[in-house]
Amino acid sequence: MCSARILSRLRFAPNARGNTKPSFDNVLQQAVDSLEQLMDDEFKKLFSIATVFEKTAKEVIKLADSWRNDPTLDQLRELVNGIYGLRQVGEINLLLETIPSRLMDPSSVESLSNIISKVSRYREAARFLYHTAKKFRLVRNMKVVLVNLPEEAFDKSSTFKYNPTLASTISRISSEHHQWNLTKVCSLLNTTERKANNNFSQRTFDTLENAKIHAEIQLLFYCERSLSRLPSRVVCSSKDACYLCNLFILTHGKMHTPRCHGRLYPRWCLPRLPAFSEIEQRFNQVLENDIAKSLEMLFLKRKQTLYPIPNESTLLTLLVSSSTLHSLTVPNGITTVNPEAKIKAVTEATDENMDIRPQNQRLPSDSTFDHSSELIQGQILSKSIGLHDISRCYTAGSLRVQIEYSSGSTSDNSPRELEYGLEWLTLEDVQRLEHRAISIIDAESIENETTYTLDDLNYLYIAARGSVVKIVVHQKG
Repeated sequence: MCSARILSRLRFAPNARGNTKPSFDNVLQQAVDSLEQLMDDEFKKLFSIATVFEKTAKEVIKLADSWRNDPTLDQLRELVNGIYGLRQVGEINLLLETIPSRLMDPSSVESLSNIISKVSRYREAARFLYHTAKKFRLVRNMKVVLVNLPEEAFDKSSTFKYNPTLASTISRISSEHHQWNLTKVCSLLNTTERKANNNFSQRTFDTLENAKIHAEIQLLFYCERSLSRLPSRVVCSSKDACYLCNLFILTHGKMHTPRCHGRLYPRWCLPRLPAFSEIEQRFNQVLENDIAKSLEMLFLKRKQTLYPIPNESTLLTLLVSSSTLHSLTVPNGITTVNPEAKIKAVTEATDENMDIRPQNQRLPSDSTFDHSSELIQGQILSKSIGLHDISRCYTAGSLRVQIEYSSGSTSDNSPRELEYGLEWLTLEDVQRLEHRAISIIDAESIENETTYTLDDLNYLYIAARGSVVKIVVHQKG
């Protein structure tokens, strides 16, 4: 096991930045104490799952104490197994969200859920690799290759007689259709030209002198330099790709990365390898286009757009065989599947069937999967999509849904647009479905492309770990 990393995640050891926060077992104990004080009507609906959570949490706290008394790998392994069992209780996120801020800080609640999910993944990943190796000889013969780029790739750019200015950069990005005025830009950003230019100059020199090559970029360049007959199709690191890594991978066009958290980091750079000058030029053009779009949005909204700091590390779905599934306790009989199960709904032109396939089979060319939209529980989102187009990805809790409209025939008789609606159902809505004996598709059971027949109202219901989405489709005349 990666014991140092696990201990850091559990806050039993300082992280890479040296930060120390309340340990995992202390935060877990606070959550148990807070849940014991709740007796309102909303909480009563989750009483059964709360009871199991409380019992399992206390067992995990005992395992944490055992590790402190005997900090060995065996004790740590038992603790990880215990946390994995805690995650299997059911929709604990829904349960923890009921804790009011007067009893527990919301950031602590979020951190607790995050720790449980990510530490559990060590156990899940080990079991997944074991079963995969047991099934496929190729996996048993895998080996680890250390990636090392040549020393010149890490050379720093010369800053001698270089005088970067924000005005000249904006002027370069301007076109005959859009001439950006620096004074107006600074006014909308609530700053002065002098401050903006000084900040731009300092950031530029800091990047040129102290920039780092992110892991995904090093892997991509290494794969490009190797002469393998089977080039890599996926590149990723232990964390989601940042904005610039993801954009460069998309510009490169030969690989994809599973997830992008979208954060724009300073001190980011590409390897200094002359053989890749062409892709660098294309990437610079893509960046300039994105900057131009940002300026357009700034002038359209008349104010700066502020985004929350994203979670840099998220969990991808592991496909688990039926022999390893565990019975999970969930409130009110909601279908439970692995967290963050990702699917794509594909509607045929007949409007009678819907094909469902795991999302990892193909990503859309415009990478709308990286720009997901969060559905609002209880509200219907209505959109339309053109023939042979793919919608953006919509998120509902642990479920991610995407719509593709494709024609099943080669004729031109198919309607040019398809109307679709998505609704993230509330707990009360799901309970009503149970009384009507409505069939809800378990996303975890989908391993290959599968066709489902829509009901008389053209509805389809899909669930993932307590989140249920209703999909309705209609052809546009």
